[in-house]
Amino acid sequence: MTKSERQTAESSSRFEASAVSLDDAGDDLGDLLRRSPGPSVTSVALLADQALKRALTRRERRLLRKSGALVVLCKAPSVEWIRPMTDAFLRLAPGARVVSGDKKPRSFEDPDGNALSLINLGVPVIAVTHDFDLLSAVLVRAADLVLDIPGLSVEMVAAAIRRLSGATPVGLVAGHIAGLDLLDVAAALRSGSRAKDCVARLLRASQAVAPGELAAPVLTQLGGYGEAGDWALGLVGDVERGRRDGIGVPLGSALFFGPPGTGKTMLARSIAATAGVPLLTTSVADWFSQSAGFLDSIIKEYTRFFDRLESSGFIVGFIDELDALPSRAKLSPRGADFWTSAITGFLLRVDRLRARNPAAVLLAATNYIDRVDPALLRPGRFDRRFEILPPDEDGRADILRHHAGPGLSEADARVVARVTDGATGAVLAGYVRGAKRRAEAAGRPMVLADLMAESAPADPRSPQELRAVAIHEAAHAIIAYRLGLQVPRTSIIRSGDAGGVTHLAVDGAPSTRALVELRVIVALAGRAADMALGNGPDGGAASDLAYATRVLAIMHACWGLGETLTVRARPADIDRNLTLDPTLARTVEADLARLLGDAVRLVEANRRAILALAEILLKRRVAVAADIAAVADRHCPSWRGEAPGARRPR
Repeated sequence: MTKSERQTAESSSRFEASAVSLDDAGDDLGDLLRRSPGPSVTSVALLADQALKRALTRRERRLLRKSGALVVLCKAPSVEWIRPMTDAFLRLAPGARVVSGDKKPRSFEDPDGNALSLINLGVPVIAVTHDFDLLSAVLVRAADLVLDIPGLSVEMVAAAIRRLSGATPVGLVAGHIAGLDLLDVAAALRSGSRAKDCVARLLRASQAVAPGELAAPVLTQLGGYGEAGDWALGLVGDVERGRRDGIGVPLGSALFFGPPGTGKTMLARSIAATAGVPLLTTSVADWFSQSAGFLDSIIKEYTRFFDRLESSGFIVGFIDELDALPSRAKLSPRGADFWTSAITGFLLRVDRLRARNPAAVLLAATNYIDRVDPALLRPGRFDRRFEILPPDEDGRADILRHHAGPGLSEADARVVARVTDGATGAVLAGYVRGAKRRAEAAGRPMVLADLMAESAPADPRSPQELRAVAIHEAAHAIIAYRLGLQVPRTSIIRSGDAGGVTHLAVDGAPSTRALVELRVIVALAGRAADMALGNGPDGGAASDLAYATRVLAIMHACWGLGETLTVRARPADIDRNLTLDPTLARTVEADLARLLGDAVRLVEANRRAILALAEILLKRRVAVAADIAAVADRHCPSWRGEAPGARRPR
C-alpha cells in the first residue's frame, strides 16, 4: 500500500467512525453533537452538521452511508453554505462523491458527461448547490433524493454554542441571527468562549446588518403616512401571526414612491423595528460601489442580497432608489446590451424569493416611479404601491419628537409643526440637528427657541410690511371660510417669491361656474383687503390675479361654462388665447371686475374677523383651520344689503 493509499484509508476510517456515531445517535445525533469539540472542530462545521441533521431522516442517513449508486440533490440556503455542506456530507458518507454547484459550467466543459461518469462509479453522488439551474440536467433528472437544507435557526445555533462552550445560551432569540448568513454566525461562535459572549457577538453582528436600525421609531410613533402606514401596521400583524401559526401566504411586498426626503426609508426601517426583525438594505449604487462594476459583478451583488433574504427567516429587505435599475423599454441599444440580462435576473430573483422564503418582506423606494421597469410592478413583485408625500401637522410633530428626543414636549413640537408646512422628514431632521448645534454652542439643552430659529428664522421685513401681509392672508382665509370653502391653514412665512400663503382644500367637487366664481372671490379677497383695510392695491397680489384670470378664461374657453358652449382652447394654451382673443379677454376682465366688487363687500363686512386673524398671524405666523373657524365664528359679519357670492355665506 502506498503512502497516499494509507492516508486515504486512515481518513476513510476516521470519517467512517464519525458516520457510525452519527447513525447510532438516532434523530438527535446523540452524544456526538453534545461532546466538547476537539481543537480541529470549527463553528462552521458544527453549524453545517446541525443543518444536515435536520434535513435527513435516520433512514436517509443510512442510505447515504450504505447504498451504492444513489444520486442526491442538496439545496443549500445560499452560496456560502456550499463548501461547509460539502464537508458535512463527506463526514457523514466518506465514500460518496460530492459535487459543488456554485457557478455555471464553462463552455468547454461537459457537465452531463461528467455527471454520467460519476453515476457509473456505483457510489453515492451528492450535488450541493444553492440553485439547481447550475447543475447538470442529467444529474437533476437522475436524482433519487432531494434535500432542502434549512436556514439557520435558534435551535441550530444554540446546539453549536453548547458544543463549543459547554453551556446552554440564555436569551438567544430569532432576532440575534436574523439577517445573518452562515459565516456571520460562525464568526460569532468561538471555541473557548462563554455562551453569553457568543450571544452578545451575534447581537452585534445582527445589528450591523442595518446600522441605526434600533433607533428607528415604531409605527405607532409615526404619523402622516396614511394608507401606507395602515398597510405597514397590517403587515406587522401578519408577521406576528406568522411567528405564532406559521407562514401560509407569503408576506407582502411594496414600493414606496414620492418626492425626496418624505420618509420612505424611515418607513421601511420602522416596519422592521416594529416587527422586531432585521432590515437588510441595498441599492443599485451599492452594487457598483462594492464591486468592479462589470455585469457579472453587479449580478453577484444582488445575488448576495437575495441569497441572504432567502436564508434568513423573518426579515425585511429594502432596495433604495429602485429607479436606478432602468426600465428596459427606455434603454438605448447600447444600454440594453449591458442591462437586459441583469434586469431579467433581478426579476427572477424577486419571484424566487416569494417562493423560497415567504417570511421575507421585500420593500423598495423610488423618487421616480415612472422610471421603474413595468415588469417590477406586476402582481407578485412590487404589486402594492404607496405614494409618500410630505407629512401633515401630526406627522411633522411626531418626526420632530423622534429626532429631538424626550427633551421636546408635545406642545413645543406642535408649535414647530405649525410653521413648517410642506417640510419633509429630511428637512425636519435637519432643523433638529441645527437646533442641537445651537444648544451645544450655548452650553445648554435644546429649547424651543433653537428649533424656531432653524425652522422659522426671524423675518427681516418691517412691521408695516408684515402687517400688510397678515391682513392680506387673513382676508383670503376668512372669506374662504365664509363662502363654505375649507382652509387648512394660512401663513405669513415666506414661500419662494410669496410673502405668505393660504391653502384651500380641494374637495373633488365638480367645477361648476358657481364654484369657480367662489374660488375667484377668495383669490381676489387679498387685493380687496389691500384696498379696503390697507394702503391700497399693490403688486403683492400678482399671483392671485394670475390665478383668477386663468381660471376664468378656462371656464369660458375650455369648459363651456360661460355664454357659449364652443371650446376655443386647451387649458395649457389659455395664456396664448387670452393674448390673441380680445373677446375672451374682455369677458374675463368683466368677470374680474364684478367678482372683485363682491370680494370688497365681503371684506368690509368681515373687517373685525380679518383684523383679529391678522393679529394671530403676526404673533404665531401660522393659523390652522381651527384658529380660522374660531375667529370667524366669534366675529360675525356685518352685512349691508344682500351678501355677495354664489352661495349665502356663513
